[in-house]
Amino acid sequence: MNKKMIMIDWTHSGTGATKIERAIVWTFGMFGAVILAQDVLEGVTANSLNNCKHFYHSPLSLKKQE
Repeated sequence: MNKKMIMIDWTHSGTGATKIERAIVWTFGMFGAVILAQDVLEGVTANSLNNCKHFYHSPLSLKKQE
């Protein structure tokens, strides 16, 4: 049985994108992360307001109000 050694070239990096293309992807990635963080922080703020606490902790009414 002939065993061949498989060599993996770990020095190959990426898809061959240029520096500008990588910068564009990085910029949009950071922009998306900032938008996500802002959305989470706004949700935390909104959920800590008294109106939201009152809504979540009030008893549910099963009767239709007229």
